[in-house]
Amino acid sequence: MVIERFKNRTLNLTYTTTYQTLGSEIKSDYWGNINVSHNGRDLKHLSFVTLIIKNTTRSDAQVPLNLDVWVDNSNQFLGHDGHYEAGNAIRHEDNFEKEFNKTLKELDEDLKLREFEGHVTPDDLNRRIRYFLLNRKLSLPVLNRKSSVTINFLIENFEGKTPKLNFSILQKGVKLIPEADEAKIEQVKKNAVGLLCLALYAIGLIWVYKQYHDKHDAITWTVIVGSASYFMAYGFYYLFIWLKKIFTT
Repeated sequence: MVIERFKNRTLNLTYTTTYQTLGSEIKSDYWGNINVSHNGRDLKHLSFVTLIIKNTTRSDAQVPLNLDVWVDNSNQFLGHDGHYEAGNAIRHEDNFEKEFNKTLKELDEDLKLREFEGHVTPDDLNRRIRYFLLNRKLSLPVLNRKSSVTINFLIENFEGKTPKLNFSILQKGVKLIPEADEAKIEQVKKNAVGLLCLALYAIGLIWVYKQYHDKHDAITWTVIVGSASYFMAYGFYYLFIWLKKIFTT
């Protein structure tokens, strides 16, 4: 049971999101009118959002990862692209890609029919178009240790505001953590190891001066204890983290 839990331990992936405003509509007596357009269509606000996901751990992702990305009804996707560090493209999940292409084909046919008076776009097609404007489902076949993926999104906001990009990986044993939080965890680790090292060193010194009255031997063992306490502190820390992962996942 313990071995099984070890195999299924959590894989922590870090992420960062950056938002770059490409343009926002302004109508002002002082500044004048500033218009934003995309393919000839006027917009309220246009943003370029970059999502970077990193595997900074010492483990490879054991299964392909499915990344769900979405925005709320005040936004819509106008496009996206993604790639690994080596340049390999990131694609849609197979089922999503199939339905996406099917909907695009039906939309193209529907646009031609709109030239005829009385044509009504089917509700099902409108529903699917809206779904694909709000959602992306991407496939990450591999995400090896010390590697990353970068995905860029072009997003329109109808209210003139910066959009909020939402995303998740729902596979069991995979957790997304903000990169800033990982830095905090690293600082906590350093503090914990430092305190543990100090405690072990103090205990070691007490033992040395109780066991060795010869000055030369005491100095030698003090150096040994100092070095050993450092490595032991790291050992105890990682043992604690390992046991915590096993019994809490």
